[in-house]
Amino acid sequence: METPLKIIGKTYNFQVVDKVDDADSLGECNDVLQRILVKSDQKPDQLMDTILHEVVHAIDYQMHLGMTERQVHAVAAGLTAVFLDNPNFSELWNNRSNTESSSWNLGSMTTSQN
Repeated sequence: METPLKIIGKTYNFQVVDKVDDADSLGECNDVLQRILVKSDQKPDQLMDTILHEVVHAIDYQMHLGMTERQVHAVAAGLTAVFLDNPNFSELWNNRSNTESSSWNLGSMTTSQN
């Protein structure tokens, strides 16, 4: 089942599939067709990383950044870590009707001591 995914004003069709064109890849982003496919046989953490990886490719294309595959991988891995290490972080985006940052409830976010 395809799901529309808005990326910088463009609607990409996102889909989890059994296989992608490149057998060695976990996902693919086709900017001409505005389509993102990710392989279904991944563990949840890897699937999240793959989805973000392909979204970063779409952002790179739309913004004409010219990122290398290494840069795309690093940004996706970093974002995946932020979301996995802070499960309540997405509440900020889900509650965006209040744009005053001083009223954001960051106290519910999981924190760790270094």
